[in-house]
Amino acid sequence: MTLDHRFASFLCLASMLLVGCGSSDGGGGGDDDDDDDVVAAPDMEVTATVDLSAHGVLWSLAADTNHCYVGTDNGELLVFDVSDAAAPSQVGSYTHSSGSALNGLTKDGDLIYATYETAGLVIIDVADPASPSEQGADEAPDYTGWEPLKDGDLVYWVGGGQNGAHLHVTDVSDPTAPQHISTFTILEQTLGANAIAKSGDIVYTGDARGDLYAVDVSDPANPAAAGSLLFTYARGVDDAEIQGNTLYFAKRLDGLFIIDVSDSANPAELATFALEDGWAADGQLDGNTLVLAYGDAGLVRVDVSDPAAPVQLGDALVPTGGPNFERLALIGNHACVADTGLGSSHRLYVVRVNQ
Repeated sequence: MTLDHRFASFLCLASMLLVGCGSSDGGGGGDDDDDDDVVAAPDMEVTATVDLSAHGVLWSLAADTNHCYVGTDNGELLVFDVSDAAAPSQVGSYTHSSGSALNGLTKDGDLIYATYETAGLVIIDVADPASPSEQGADEAPDYTGWEPLKDGDLVYWVGGGQNGAHLHVTDVSDPTAPQHISTFTILEQTLGANAIAKSGDIVYTGDARGDLYAVDVSDPANPAAAGSLLFTYARGVDDAEIQGNTLYFAKRLDGLFIIDVSDSANPAELATFALEDGWAADGQLDGNTLVLAYGDAGLVRVDVSDPAAPVQLGDALVPTGGPNFERLALIGNHACVADTGLGSSHRLYVVRVNQ
């Protein structure tokens, strides 16, 4: 677990203690048919739960039409068939030789692009979900990989190292022989960068202190600083999503920040959205709705048709028995949601989400 992740977990634990949340149940292996620890909202419901406590912390998620891919803190990639939302089943797995945390996942075609704690960027073929296989890797030395984004033949991935927060660019046109194009130092003397989004030639990322940085990648071999938006809160950023000129920043205990990036040199805050409890951890856009994993406050849907005036849609899907919703991946009218937990219980939920 990185120092940044430990810091985030500490904040989450502090938040739970302050609001008097229940503790995680110990759980066992296999499927858990008891969904009583989640209070269903009228427009959302848990259709299945899988207890993955034996696999440790669930750091990352990706999905396609029929599968959900889960990254764990011991280097595992777990593949679940979720074509039947009421009965997900594990169909395959892959474990990286480093055994380090699989911090970030993105999928394109038959390939998974995975970023690891100590192994950088690894490309995994999942054409046969039952037998994932490594194709190639960009093991940038001395850098931790935290979040990848694929665009064309390039993968942009952020992370950290001994000299601060960094943006890496890797050519993956040949998945078996990825080529490292460049490394750009976003900021020195920080814990690293945890989130990434891209629009046109600009990559946006957030560092462990919660600030926003824009990087011009029009020349991928020579990225350049393009702008920034600094906040007074040192809470970190867990996720970044972008739609048009609007960036959505999940800033944990500070909530969701909505930012106008029409002028990338001068990003401007438009609005914020926060719940009384929990922490904004991971979001995904579907049209004008942002589905947001909000820690122990559950899963919430936010209408962002007017980015300057976000409005919650219906009630949150609230976990009451200790789960912490921190990672999600939408699949049509359903979502895979990871309960990272702060104890020994770590679960994968399949949730029906009316959108």
